[in-house]
Amino acid sequence: MLHKPLIPFILIIVTITVLLFVLFINGSIPPVSCIGSPYVVIRNHNLTKVNNCTQEKFSVNGKDISYVEITYGEGMDCPAGCIYGHYYALVVDNQENPITQKPSRYGYGNDEPQIRERLGCDLEWGKDLGSNVQLVYDSVYRWKITYNNQAQTDTYGNQCVLNGYELTGPNGSNLFMNTTFPVLVSNCGDDWECITFIAKAKMDENLCKSINGSKYADSCYSGVAIRKMDKSLCVKISDSSRVIACSEYIQKLENL
Repeated sequence: MLHKPLIPFILIIVTITVLLFVLFINGSIPPVSCIGSPYVVIRNHNLTKVNNCTQEKFSVNGKDISYVEITYGEGMDCPAGCIYGHYYALVVDNQENPITQKPSRYGYGNDEPQIRERLGCDLEWGKDLGSNVQLVYDSVYRWKITYNNQAQTDTYGNQCVLNGYELTGPNGSNLFMNTTFPVLVSNCGDDWECITFIAKAKMDENLCKSINGSKYADSCYSGVAIRKMDKSLCVKISDSSRVIACSEYIQKLENL
């Protein structure tokens, strides 16, 4: 016969066991099992049906930082392997800075299209950036990509030299990057993408005139306008909605 003081304890154990079993069946884990910074993020954003939580700890300028990644929500496309929602953050002293994703030595993540547009150099996706990538601390925690007159070869065989740095942070990207093209070797023919990148590299909107099809020419004019940070070039775009988008995009970059 069970002692009465043990009965509440046993009931608690049974309840927790049943709860964990139900959560396991549903492909989720209890948020309380995500200890420390992951739990802070889950609680702050009321993330439900947590599938996994991870954290990676490191130190920058004497500050202890945790990189947190949470997968949560209903699984999608499960017959092919479930895809879950993701939330990423850098947490310092229980204060979090959301980021678009974990920065990687291989490419620029979600900010890569912006950087490629600004550079005018069609860098290969997934290029190993090695020691160029580091974490820096100012008033927020951001991943920094640095170049010091480093030669790169883009998809079309153009030689471009990158110099400067790019910061990816909670408020977007602050771009401070210069590009020079000591050699332009591409023979584009009628390849509009190739012509566009050459036009951006030379910052010469007149090259866009040789592109057949207004939609493709518009992309060229937009690219050169962004490369030169010149909103007046946006008016060369034939699609009025893209004229506005081009101008607003440059304004956004100017405000970073």
